[in-house]
Formats: sequence, C-alpha cells, structure tokens
Amino acid sequence: MIGLELFKPPSFYLELGQTWLTLLKGDEWLELPLERLPNGRLTPACKQQLTLRLQGLFKHNSWQPRPRVFCALSARGVSLRRLTLPCPACPA
Repeated sequence: MIGLELFKPPSFYLELGQTWLTLLKGDEWLELPLERLPNGRLTPACKQQLTLRLQGLFKHNSWQPRPRVFCALSARGVSLRRLTLPCPACPA
C-alpha cells in the first residue's frame, strides 16, 4: 500500500495576515513578509517575489494530483470556502 502514497496529494497549511504569509508543510514552515500599498493591495515587487517563492514550493509532476492547501485568513469572522487555483505547469 506504500505505492498509494504517491497518488495522495500533499497538504499545505497557509496563514495569510496583513503583513506576513506563513506556509506549513509537515514540520517545515516558511514565513514571507508582505508589503502593501496605501490602498491595502500588495506591491508589484511583493507579488512577484511571492509568486516565485510559491511556484517553487508547489512544483509537482503532471501525473501527481495537485497539492491541497488549507488557508487561514486573519479576519474578524470565519468563512470557509473551497477554491480551485489554476496550475501553470498542468495542461488545460
């Protein structure tokens, strides 16, 4: 049954705050700073840096299932939603 582990999608836990993004996979974690414009949006340089770092972390073979990411957003309320994000490495 060990072969079935290859087809189990990896799970990540992501927490998004106002000034940081934390990513956890097993015992490994990564904390990335967020830089925002006065209107609250991320700066272009911050978006580019985040994209490069996250794409490197979420690389997988095309035959493997996409990773599952459980997100926590800092807010005053709780909202649970299921999102499907596009995979740039996967053919449409």
